[in-house]
Amino acid sequence: MFFPRASTILLMLLMATIAWSSGHGHSSGDMKHSKSMDHAGEVSSGDIVVMHPWSRAVPVAGMNAAGYMKIMNKGDKAVTLTQFVSSASAKTSLHETVKKGDMASMRALPEGITIPAKGSISLQPGGLHLMFLKIKAPLVEGDKIPVTLKFDSGTELAAKLMVKPIGTTDGHDKMHH
Repeated sequence: MFFPRASTILLMLLMATIAWSSGHGHSSGDMKHSKSMDHAGEVSSGDIVVMHPWSRAVPVAGMNAAGYMKIMNKGDKAVTLTQFVSSASAKTSLHETVKKGDMASMRALPEGITIPAKGSISLQPGGLHLMFLKIKAPLVEGDKIPVTLKFDSGTELAAKLMVKPIGTTDGHDKMHH
């Protein structure tokens, strides 16, 4: 029974790697294992407010990940999220999931994501999202992923996405509205 043993050993190695990375931070120094609740609040810059930024756990470096949040524009003019940067991945992109019948695909949004004046947009699974291409380290539940959102107005907003368990479909932990 060589194969069950080999698969058990591989699973144990994967779990040990994840446990080690969560206890030792990440090489960038930006992501720290933390259980604090500041992710549930808001971060803002000028008229732009980011609420409940989150992502899902990803067990292996080199894979892609997605980020979600609500972005509110309190200003009198529409603003466009043109890009975001993060030390957590080799490359980043703004994306949208497009559904045609039973098929879903993703497409990049090089023109950005526009937030209407006095309005908001939701980045959520199955829709608009931040795309982290080739993450540099596993994303472990409880980690915070640093991002800087860049808008056409010149505003830059730093936020941290709380990493939720694999399979999470809604980043809101019983939010009160």
